[in-house]
Amino acid sequence: VAGCSAGGGLPRIPHTNPWPWSRGTATARAGNPSDIRQNTNPLPRMTRVLQQLIQPVTGAILTGLPDTPCGPLRIDSRRVDTGDVFVALRRTRVDGHQFTERAIQSGARVIVAETPPPQSLPSGVAWVQVTDSSTAVGRMASAWYGHPSRQLKLTGVTGTNGKTTTVSLLFGLFQSLGYRCGMLSTILGTYRDWE
Repeated sequence: VAGCSAGGGLPRIPHTNPWPWSRGTATARAGNPSDIRQNTNPLPRMTRVLQQLIQPVTGAILTGLPDTPCGPLRIDSRRVDTGDVFVALRRTRVDGHQFTERAIQSGARVIVAETPPPQSLPSGVAWVQVTDSSTAVGRMASAWYGHPSRQLKLTGVTGTNGKTTTVSLLFGLFQSLGYRCGMLSTILGTYRDWE
C-alpha cells in the first residue's frame, strides 16, 4: 500500500524517536508499585467533548451528559488520570471490565464498556455502552485526532507476483511528482526518508 497526500500530507517523523513526548518517568501512586502511570507529556493536556468521540460509534448508548469534557483515551486502568476516558477491552487473559471501578477511582470521567452501567455509577461519570469495545476504541481514537485517515489517499496493490516492485515504482513516481508519500510492502515500511 502506498499512501500519499498533496498539499501537506503527513508530518516529518524523525527516525531516532518518532514520539519524543513519550519519554518520562514512571510514578507509582499510593505506594503501590503495580499502579504505574507515565507522567510524560510536556504538552498542554487536550480535551474533547464526549459527543464528538462517540458520534462515529454505531449503537453507542450513553448514560450521562453528552457534553462531558474528556481527557485522553486509556485502555490500561493503571494509566488513567483525572478526566480520562477508560475503554474496557476484553482480552484473552484479562477482561478490562474488571477494572472499571479502579478507573473511576483513578479519576476517569467516562467509561466505555460492553456492559450496562452499574447501579452505583458516581455522579459526574458518564458510561457509554457499546457492542464491541475494540471497534469503539478505534473509532473514538480516530475522532480524538480529527479523523487523520480521511486526509490520506491510499493505493493498494494486490496480486500473486510483482506487488513489492509495483509499490516501489509507485512510491518513487509519487515522490518525484512532489507528493509526500509513505509505503508499506512485504520487505519495507517507509515514509519519505524514514524507515
